[in-house]
Amino acid sequence: MSWMTAAVVAIIGAMYSPVLPLRAWLLLTALVIFLILGRSRQYRLYLLPALAFLAGLFYAAEYGRFRLAQQWPESQAGVDTSAIITILSTPERRPGPRPQYRFAARLELGQCFQNQFCPPGSPLLRLNWYGPNPPPLGSQLRAMLRLWPPEGRHSPGAFDYTRWLWSQGYAATGYVRNPDTVEILQRRSGVYSMLGRQRARFIGSVRQVLQGFEQHALMQTLLFADRGDVSREQWRVFARTGTSHVMAISGMHLAIVYAWVAGLGGLLAVMGRGGRAQKVFVPVAGLGLALAYAWLADFGLPTRRALIMLAVLVLALLSARKISPWRAYFAAMLAVLLFNPLLCHSAGFCLSFGAVGVLLLGHQGRRPAPRHPMLYAQLLLFLGLAPLLMAWHFDWTILAFPANFIAIPLLGLVVMPLLFIGLLNIAVFPGVAELCFAGADAALTLLVWVLSKLAAVPIPWQPYAAPALVVGIAVFTVALLMPRGLPGRRVAAGALVLLLLWPRPQPETGALWVTVLDVGQGTAVLLQTRRHQLLYDVGPDFDSGYNSYDGIIEPYLRDSVRRKLDVLVLSHGDRDHSGSFGALWAVQQPAQIFAGEPLELTAELAAEGTPVPQRVASCHEGQRWHWDGVSFEFLPAVVGEDTASNLSGNNASCVLRVATVDSAVLLTGDIEKDREADLLARSGAGLRSALVLAPHHGSTTSSSAAFVESLGVTDVVFSASLHNRYGHPATPVVRTYLQAGSRCWHTGLHGTLRFTIAGGEVTLLTRGRQKHFFWEKEFPEMCTNATKHD
Repeated sequence: MSWMTAAVVAIIGAMYSPVLPLRAWLLLTALVIFLILGRSRQYRLYLLPALAFLAGLFYAAEYGRFRLAQQWPESQAGVDTSAIITILSTPERRPGPRPQYRFAARLELGQCFQNQFCPPGSPLLRLNWYGPNPPPLGSQLRAMLRLWPPEGRHSPGAFDYTRWLWSQGYAATGYVRNPDTVEILQRRSGVYSMLGRQRARFIGSVRQVLQGFEQHALMQTLLFADRGDVSREQWRVFARTGTSHVMAISGMHLAIVYAWVAGLGGLLAVMGRGGRAQKVFVPVAGLGLALAYAWLADFGLPTRRALIMLAVLVLALLSARKISPWRAYFAAMLAVLLFNPLLCHSAGFCLSFGAVGVLLLGHQGRRPAPRHPMLYAQLLLFLGLAPLLMAWHFDWTILAFPANFIAIPLLGLVVMPLLFIGLLNIAVFPGVAELCFAGADAALTLLVWVLSKLAAVPIPWQPYAAPALVVGIAVFTVALLMPRGLPGRRVAAGALVLLLLWPRPQPETGALWVTVLDVGQGTAVLLQTRRHQLLYDVGPDFDSGYNSYDGIIEPYLRDSVRRKLDVLVLSHGDRDHSGSFGALWAVQQPAQIFAGEPLELTAELAAEGTPVPQRVASCHEGQRWHWDGVSFEFLPAVVGEDTASNLSGNNASCVLRVATVDSAVLLTGDIEKDREADLLARSGAGLRSALVLAPHHGSTTSSSAAFVESLGVTDVVFSASLHNRYGHPATPVVRTYLQAGSRCWHTGLHGTLRFTIAGGEVTLLTRGRQKHFFWEKEFPEMCTNATKHD
């Protein structure tokens, strides 16, 4: 093992550790190793890798402690704070009916806040600006901020926003309060700010030219990493066909740019114009053009990572030394990790270095060269990246192979050259630029059409991405990619097929799985029997375009027993319960839909332009049915003299009771105390349920003591975000359930919760939030009346 490999292993190991190594332990270990290995000539060969390993651990640990010290404290979450900040990125317009922007900013040095919090360095912030006229790049301003620690949803298969924020260097997220009162202290005139303003002006002029083309959104994405205009449907097609990576400026795109220059250098060599100058020209010019492309992409972290990798390659070429591919590979990885050790928690880092590693491993020792190198490379990547894609919960299907085999050559050989030639001629020869953009538009239109057809092909099966299976798939994939002649390669191939076809677990007949999904301040509960699935509520959506179905529910369904829903229940019309219905309906249409307010739902969908389903039924008619030995029943909606026909709002919520032979689950929506009293009067002991979704997220308007006592609850779940502005769940409500002998769970604290109900017992199978990495906090096993929720 070389010293660079040892340092890389140490840095990644420290960043993936649940605790950071202690300084004293590292220094003592280094001293012992030096004394033992340094005195013996026989073992002196191992001294440098050992010391490099310890140095990597020390560097990563110190970086981790520095980042921990910068994190915005929980005690100040959501508290208004006056601060001086500098805008580090061009404000990006967000979708929605009102103007809103997002940008990166940094806290200026030497500021202290409440509770004597004085962060070291200049912590990076991810801020929203709600209003027109955001401050330009480079501006320094004094503003009132409302900040929270890096926090996201914790649900299997969903995008880990918390982890992403840490990998990108953010210490807090939030927004600028009262933008009209912001005081701009100065407008920076440094080189970086000047380049940023020039970039904004240049992009604005190019965007005006591109607006006339059908695929202008994708062209802007490929040129400037501006993805704001790409529709949700297009991203869904790219995700389903495994081609999302080709639409995000990353290492592949910079490699294409460098390959053009290398091809030009090869052409000069063939023409006899090469020589020593050509050996210098190709690396320098290639790096320069890649640098210009990264500038167009606003030097996002993926492009910075790719630039570092490319710079290492250029230095190796300019040194005129023969460096093994693996040494250059680990040198580039070490350079990237020294820039930011936490980048190893980025999917882009893992997939880009994984792809290069797979190609190196697949071509190592292979003689003769493959007859069809493009086809061979695509097969290597399709197979070799399978465990990484599954580990990051991306779609890995057979569709990805033909889709990438079409998309990558079309982009690299047609679309990208035309786009860049158009850019170079936009000011000098606008007619040529227009012609080039038209050609790129036609090629992208063809690509989108092909990918849409592929995305419509039904996927017969999706591998089960359990952690143990992913590790096994990775081991056997590496064995299969090893050079020919290695014993056991056929056994590895057979084992790999077996693991990819491993069946998913599913409930036994008569048993019930209940999954309360962490959708933030909202509700989404999945009920699974042996052969059926019911979803109760779909969680919120937001003006920014994010919705709970695409972000949380669909990834969980993909990794769960099956994707298709049999029944959908929308408890009532509040946005935190039914906001994501439009996104769900665009992907799948359940056979039956029940709603607490069906007329209001269909009217709202019609106003939004969403196709209105014709089979939405009221859930207040006492419907009952049986699935696989499990009974489902909607309880009546009556409050005093009011019946279901004139109930609205929270009390119109569907109340669903699901019973196995010897236990039951009660889902209550947002019902309030008067509806609880009516249920208690009408059903009495028939309400008893072992597992209950707390009404109205644990609000004081619900969960009366009499109602809770009558349920006989063993487990109660509060579906609410960790730092919500409503104070859910309220401490008195938590205390009421605890006094009734209930175990208490909170999605904000524990993430997505999956229970099994069988044999008269409620068992917690999994919870989404657990301490895996050093920055994650230890949360209580169950919430108590002393737990801080707001």
